[in-house]
Formats: sequence, structure tokens, C-alpha cells
Amino acid sequence: MSAENTPFSDSHEFEPRLIKCLRLISTIVRFIGILVWLSISIPICWALLLLSPLHFALHKIGFEYPSPFDVAQRINAHACLFIGGITVIVKKSSPSSINPKIFVFNHSSNLDSLIASSCSPKIPVYIYKKELHWKMPFIGPLLYAYGHVPIDRANHTSAINSMQSVAKSISQNRTSLAIFPEGHRTETGKLQPLKKGAFHLAKNTGFNILPAVIEGSFSLWPPKTFFPYSGRVKISWYDDINPKESSIEEISAKVEETFSKHLNAQKKEESRDVTIPQLLRGMAGAASFLVAVSAVCLSLLLKFSF
Repeated sequence: MSAENTPFSDSHEFEPRLIKCLRLISTIVRFIGILVWLSISIPICWALLLLSPLHFALHKIGFEYPSPFDVAQRINAHACLFIGGITVIVKKSSPSSINPKIFVFNHSSNLDSLIASSCSPKIPVYIYKKELHWKMPFIGPLLYAYGHVPIDRANHTSAINSMQSVAKSISQNRTSLAIFPEGHRTETGKLQPLKKGAFHLAKNTGFNILPAVIEGSFSLWPPKTFFPYSGRVKISWYDDINPKESSIEEISAKVEETFSKHLNAQKKEESRDVTIPQLLRGMAGAASFLVAVSAVCLSLLLKFSF
């Protein structure tokens, strides 16, 4: 019997088949984990809004403490990334200054806001598309309730008014702002032309621009993909740009140069989990979370059953 006709002749295909099977199992486990987490965290985030009067009253009379809303958003970002099997590697840390800034990020996937929230010096105010209010009815209004700003991109006048309102609000409250100046996520993985709204805001408020480059998120969640792959993303923060020293066109050119320079210089590494150990590690967070939730539910069931 020739080697080609033996039962072992296609053994080299076993590992790719196993990897495909593990990838499917990982996706199912992580997807269920995210659904369970959101079913817990979203009601808690809504309930926290009941503390708003007390929080603002204490803040007004001089009590300084971490905002429960910022803490909730930070925890939610870390939890979603952990359960989703996504590791964030900070290649270059953000500055420790607590002065408000305008953070600008390249926009490669729907993971970007979670990545930004997980490692920004302080949870910023986000500008998001107004369509989320009806596309994601449990999350879109919650973003608004937490102080983030919806923009109607189809209505130019409304969008300008919203940006003016943002400028006034962040100036008065000394709050940092996060913007993806490409306007929407890239469909090709390449940097898109930058819109200048963020740079007008910088000139109007005097806040420094702080660029950050996110690498690998496009590969983890490409367009028209239902759920992200597990894997690794990297984020690097770069030097502040003082809007008082440059025109809007110069600020835009500096940010675009920063994005292009570092995105083009990035080593093309596979950010998705592609080996068996990586896939197992990628779904370990979701699996451990689901086991913990199941254990709590079982203990409560046993407690109230007897």
C-alpha cells in the first residue's frame, strides 16, 4: 500500500481541522460570555444613574473621588475585552497628566472605543453616531445618559450645533474628549482622510490634541464580520500637539503624519489567535466567567430551594 493511500496520509490536515473546530467553539463561548456579561452590566449601569443627584451634590461641595460612572465604564471595557479574548498591549504609555485633552485615534474596528476606554488616562466623553439610539436601544440611550454626545451625521447643521455644544461643555467641565477623526471605521484597513471637527474643537477650547495609534483591531474585527476574533491589539500614545502654536490645517497634517508614519512602520504581525494554545487562552476568560456565573446561580438556587 502506498503512503498516499494509508489512513495516515492526510494526518497533516488534522491540526488545521482542529484549529477550525476550536475557533468555532471559542466564538460560541465568547459570544455567550459577552451576552451574559451585558445582561448583568447594562442594568447595573442604568441603576447607577440613580446616584447622579448624590454624586453631583457631593462634587459641588468639594468632595473629590472617582466618578462611579467612569469606574463603571472602565470596568465594562476591561470585562468585554477579557471575556472577548482580546489582550491590549500598551506599546507606549499615555502621559500621566490629568489635564483635559482631546484624544484622537485611528478607527479600524468597533473594538476601538473599548480599547481606548481601557487605557485612557481618564474616561473621555465620546462623540458617537445618533443611529445607535435605535440600532442599539439599550446601549445608545445609556451612552447619552452617561454624558457622551450623539451626532446626526446626516444633518450638517445639527452636527455643527452638537460640536459647538460639546466645545462649551468640555470647556466648562474640564473634561477630556475622544474623537475618531476619520469619521467612521475603515473598510480597507488603510487610513482614511481626516475630518477637521476635532481640530476646530482644539482651537476653540485650547485643549491639547493627544494622538494614539491602535494596531491590530482591523484584523480582529473586519467589516461584515458578526463577532470579533480573539487575539492581541497594540496601542501607542504620542506627543501632545498644542493648538495654540499651529493652524487647523497644520494640526490636521501633524495628526495625519503621526497616524500614517506609525501605521506604515508597524511590523505586520498576525494579531488573531491562530495556534491551539492561543485559541484555548483566548476563550479562557469567557469560560472562567461563565463557570463563575454558573456557580453563583447554582449556589443561590440551592440556598433558596432548601
